[in-house]
Amino acid sequence: MSANKILVIFGSVACAVTIPLIVLYFWFPSMLGNFTGLVENIIVGMLGGVLITVVLTIILNRIQQKATEKVARVALSETSVVINHLMAIFGEMVKASSDGFIPSTADELLGDTATKLISLHLHVEKPFYANSDIVWLDYIASEFEKIKKNLFSLLSRYAAFLSEDVLAELAALGDNQLVRSLAQSGGEHQMDVIQHISRPVLNIPLDQLRPLMAEILVSVKTVEREALKLNARKVVQFPQFTFRDDVAPKIGSARYEGSPGPPTFLGKLPDA
Repeated sequence: MSANKILVIFGSVACAVTIPLIVLYFWFPSMLGNFTGLVENIIVGMLGGVLITVVLTIILNRIQQKATEKVARVALSETSVVINHLMAIFGEMVKASSDGFIPSTADELLGDTATKLISLHLHVEKPFYANSDIVWLDYIASEFEKIKKNLFSLLSRYAAFLSEDVLAELAALGDNQLVRSLAQSGGEHQMDVIQHISRPVLNIPLDQLRPLMAEILVSVKTVEREALKLNARKVVQFPQFTFRDDVAPKIGSARYEGSPGPPTFLGKLPDA
């Protein structure tokens, strides 16, 4: 049994004993007879005990609240790291497929122009780095699988400490169709190759990608707001570093200009 519950029980018992004695002392003193002095001492003692109980309860509640907020700040810091990872990967995808467009905010990074670049111009069969054996498809699938695992890890470890808004957005983000499809894209494409099936890696039309990206943006902004409100050590930040000229990938390094595009194209292929 917690100290808080013990204090509450003691306070309740003290009140149950003290209130009848107070009534007798002030309204029916003749009934006390020679026990008036004893009742006075009992009342004073009980009232003192109740006062101490109230003070201790307030102190314990504040200690518990501070401990809870401390864990919540740690949880939001870890959550911000995962969100920053997510935005960095989207940033790399936009940069590699860009025709010169460089986003400067989360709204632009997950907005319409960026969605079109990823959906219509990211050639996922090209190497992620120059002279690398890792192609974009494998890199994207690997990174988004890590993101999904980290999201569910956060939910399982910090469900008691994060706000309902953050918990809801983390669950929504992990279940987002685009995030799930990106995480599964590598394995599904390997099966397609084995079975000689040609289709887009993400069988999601562009007009359906837009609301999915908008959902991700809502999750990003919710975590950002909560992390700032609780003064978390790490907060959500736009991946400015990703778009530096000296940081891979290079702008347009995996851009596809042709039509209708390779079968491993992300999203709906451009019209022929």
